[in-house]
Amino acid sequence: MASGSTRLTVSLTCVAAVVAASMWATTAAADIAGDPAAPVPSASPGLGTLEPTPVSSETPASSASPSVTSSPTTTTPATGEQTYLISVKDGSEAAVAARISALGGTVTDTFDKAINGFAAAMTPEDAAALAKLAGVSRVEADQVVSINSGAVFSDSGCTTNSMGRLDDGSSPSTPLGFSANWFGTSYNAIYVNNNGGISFDDGRGGFSDWGTIDLTTTTRPLVLPLFTDIDTNNGATSAVTYGPLSAAGNASFGSTSGYCVNWVNVGEYSNSGVKFSFQLLILNRTGGDIDLVFNYDKVLAPTSTSNGKFVIGYANPVNQTGTYVKASRLTVPSTLIDGAGSSLIGGTNVTPSVNGRYLYEIRPSVSPTATPTPSASPSATPTASCGSSVPAGTQGCAPWGLDRLDSHTLPLDTQYTPAGTGLGVKAYIVDTGVLTSHSEFTGRTVTGYTAIGGTPQDCHGHGTHVAGTIAGTTYGVAKLATVVPVRVLDCSGSGSTAGVVDGINWAIADHTSGPAVMNLSLGGGASKTMDDAIAAAVADGITAVVAAGNSTDDACYYSPAREVSAITVGATDSSDTIAYFSNYGSCVDIFGPGVNILSAGISSSTAAATMSGTSMASPHVAGVAAVYLGLNNSATPAQVTTALKTYASINRIIDTFGSPNLLAYVRSFSVIDPGGPYGTPSSGGGSGGGSSSGGSSGGGGSSGGGGSGGGGGGSAFEILGVSPASGPLAGGNTISLIGTGFTTATAVLIGNRNAAYKVINDAHIEVVVPAGSALGSADVAVPVDNGRAFAPGGYTYTANVTAPISTPAPGEVTIYSPAQTPTAAAGRTPTVTGTSLGKMRVTFPAPVLAPGVKAVLYFKGKKVATGTIDKTGALVFNNVASKSGKYQVVMVKAGKVIAKNKKVTLTAPSLKG
Repeated sequence: MASGSTRLTVSLTCVAAVVAASMWATTAAADIAGDPAAPVPSASPGLGTLEPTPVSSETPASSASPSVTSSPTTTTPATGEQTYLISVKDGSEAAVAARISALGGTVTDTFDKAINGFAAAMTPEDAAALAKLAGVSRVEADQVVSINSGAVFSDSGCTTNSMGRLDDGSSPSTPLGFSANWFGTSYNAIYVNNNGGISFDDGRGGFSDWGTIDLTTTTRPLVLPLFTDIDTNNGATSAVTYGPLSAAGNASFGSTSGYCVNWVNVGEYSNSGVKFSFQLLILNRTGGDIDLVFNYDKVLAPTSTSNGKFVIGYANPVNQTGTYVKASRLTVPSTLIDGAGSSLIGGTNVTPSVNGRYLYEIRPSVSPTATPTPSASPSATPTASCGSSVPAGTQGCAPWGLDRLDSHTLPLDTQYTPAGTGLGVKAYIVDTGVLTSHSEFTGRTVTGYTAIGGTPQDCHGHGTHVAGTIAGTTYGVAKLATVVPVRVLDCSGSGSTAGVVDGINWAIADHTSGPAVMNLSLGGGASKTMDDAIAAAVADGITAVVAAGNSTDDACYYSPAREVSAITVGATDSSDTIAYFSNYGSCVDIFGPGVNILSAGISSSTAAATMSGTSMASPHVAGVAAVYLGLNNSATPAQVTTALKTYASINRIIDTFGSPNLLAYVRSFSVIDPGGPYGTPSSGGGSGGGSSSGGSSGGGGSSGGGGSGGGGGGSAFEILGVSPASGPLAGGNTISLIGTGFTTATAVLIGNRNAAYKVINDAHIEVVVPAGSALGSADVAVPVDNGRAFAPGGYTYTANVTAPISTPAPGEVTIYSPAQTPTAAAGRTPTVTGTSLGKMRVTFPAPVLAPGVKAVLYFKGKKVATGTIDKTGALVFNNVASKSGKYQVVMVKAGKVIAKNKKVTLTAPSLKG
C-alpha cells in the first residue's frame, strides 16, 4: 500500500470484490509456543487498528482476509491527517477529547450508543500516541465504504458452452443467432478468447492472442471487455462459458435476442486463484444494431509477467474513428482495479446506475457513444395471478425470491404466501437512503436520518432496492413494515465506517421501544468498531441482519458479517445453488435468494431494477425477521435468530461449503422442515398447534403457542440435520450437526461414544466421528445446559473403505510434497503463483485440517504465513514474500507442534515461456 493512503476500501455486498483493511496492532500473539511474535506490517501507520492489548492470531477476524489486498482510495491531505475511530472507556470521554485536541486533532463526531467514543481527524503519529492513553480502548483507522452493485448478470444461457480449463485458447466459430451490424459489416458468429475478449468471425480463424493488442491498429473486429493473460487451470477458478441469452435474460435487457460470454471467477497466468469476474453481453436491437454491455464484479491487479496489462474497448478495423479505447497497454492497470479511484467495479455509465456496468451503442450510421439510452425498466406492477386465480392473502406472479421463501421445496409456483405482514415493525435500512416517494412504500416511511449531509433520499438505487425487498408492496417480504431510511453512503455509493457507525448510533437512539429489524447490505475488512456498533444495536433490541459478502471467501474475515450477534446471510439462486459470488463458512447463519432479484428502482416512483448479491439475500431474511416480529412483538433478537434457523428449509442447498444448510422460510413458524436431500435431519419437534398453511397476508398462521420464541412443539435444543449422515466404521471423518441451542454443548455422543467436537455457533457443530461398535445406525446426542439435543439413528456406520489421501485421521494432518508423495498420487505437489508485486501464493491440494489444528508455513526457519482452507479444500498460504528456497509446513494444535512436513524446495514465479 502507498504510504500516503488515508483510507481503505470496504464495500456494500452486491456482487463485487471487497478490499479489506489491514490490521495493525502494537503487539501480536505468537502463533505457537516458542514462535516469535508476528511482525508488524510495514505499511504506513494508521492503516488499521491500534489496541493496547494483544490481538489473538487464533481468530480469523484479527486480520484481513488473506485473499484480498489493501488499496488506497483517497489522497492524504497536505496536513497528513486522516479520520480515526476512537473507542473510549466509560468515564474517560472528557480526558480523551482533551487529549485529541492537545495533540492537534479535531473531534468530528461523538458516539454514545453504537460505541462510546469519537471520530477524529489526526495524524497517524498522533493516533499512535493516543492509543497509549489509559482511557482509550481502541483506535481504528476509518475505512471508505463503497457500493458495488452486482453488474454480472446471471442467466442460464451464459453457461451453455464451456471452454474448459486452459491458459490461452479460442472457441470455434460460434453462431450468435442474429446478425450484428458492426459499423456496416454484418457478422453472424464470433470467436471467444479465453483471455478476455471476442472477435467477430471475419474469416480469419480463431482468436487466441494473449499478448500485445492495439485496438487502434488491429485489423480484426474485436470486442475486449478486459483483455489480459487469463488462466483457468487452477481448481479454484471457473472455465470461461458462453451462449445465447434465455428469453428471460433478453427480457431483462429489452432485447429480442442476445449473446453472453462469462469470464467469471477466472485466474491469471500462471495458475493463479480467482482474480477477475466480468462479462460481455451482445444485445440485438432493431435493424441489426447492437448494444455491448461490459459487466465487472472483480478486477484485481494483473501480475502476469507475459501480459500484466489491461486492454479494454472495441475496434472498427475499417474506420478507426469508430474504435473506442477505455484502456490500452499504456494505461496503468492499478487505476482500474478494485479499490482504485477509477475502479471498473466502482464506475458506471448507465441510468439508473449499476456499478460495474457499462453500455455502448453500436449504430452503423453514427459513431458509437459510451453514454447509453437506458432500457425501459420492468413493470413494477405484476399481473394478479399469472393465468390462475390465487386465494386471499396470496400474491400471484410473485418475484422468484419471494416465491422461494414460502415453500420448503422446489419447484417455484409464482405465488407468495407469508405467515404475516410485519405490521408494526420498524425496518432500518442502513444504506444509500430510500426513495420514500416510491409507490412500493406509500404511507409506510418515516423521515429517517442521513450521516453524510443532504437528505435520507436515495440518489444511487441500492438502498431503495433493499427496502423494496424487505417491505415493498409488490417486491417485499414484510409488506406492512415501516421503512426507516438511514443514509450512510452518497450518490456514488461511497461513505465511511464512521458514517455507518453514526447511522447505527442514530438508529439505536431512535428505537425507544417496539419490534425492529436493521439491514446492512454492506461489508468489508475486519473492523472491531463496526462489529461493536452492530452488537450495541442488538443489545438495544434491534434484530440486525447483514450480508455475508461477495468474495467467494470465508465470511469470518469480514465485518459486519463476522459479528456473532447479527444474522449473517449468504446468497442462493433459483435452483437452490449457492451463488458463485457468495461468502460462506461458519459465520454464515442462513441463506436467502440473492441472484437476479427484482425490486424497487429510483428512476421514477414506480421503477423497478434487477440486482444480484448477498446485498439482495440479506433483505429477504430481514423481511422474514420482520414478519416473525409482527407475530411475536416481544421477541428478542436472539429469539428471532433461533426461530429463523428452526423453521428454515433444511438441507435444500446443493453445497454450502461449510455453512449451515438453512434457507430462509416465511410461510409458517410452527412446522419444522423434515429436511431435503443433502443430509438426514432428525424429525425435530412437533408442529405446536400452529397453522402450517401460513394463512393470509393479513396475519397468516398461528405461531403455535410457542410464545416469543416461535411456534410451539419444538424443543429449544434440537438436531435438525446431520451432514454427511454416514461414514466408515473406523470413524475419523468430520461431519456437521445443524440445529438449535448448541451454544452450551458439553459433549457430543455418536452411538453413546464421545466424539471430538467444535461448536461453531448456536446452530452448527463440527464433529470428528468416533469409531463405531457395529455397522448400522447410531443415535446422535448433544448434551447441553438444561437439556439435550437428540437425533435417534441420526448417523449410519458403513463398511470401512480406504480413506482418500485427502482425509486425515483424528488429530492428524498430512501435507503432501514431492518428497513424500508416491508418483501415482497425481496433483499432490504444491503450486506457486504470483499474486501481487513481490508476493506469491503457495497452494497444497491437501486434506481438510482436523479440528483445532492449524498449518504454519516456514521459510529458512522463520514463520511466513498461516494456512487457510479454501473453497476447493486446498490448503493455501497467501501473501508470502516471493522468494525461492526450502519451505516447511508445521502442524500445530493447542500451541504444540504435532507434525512437520518434510522440507520442499519452492521456486518463486518465473517468466512465461
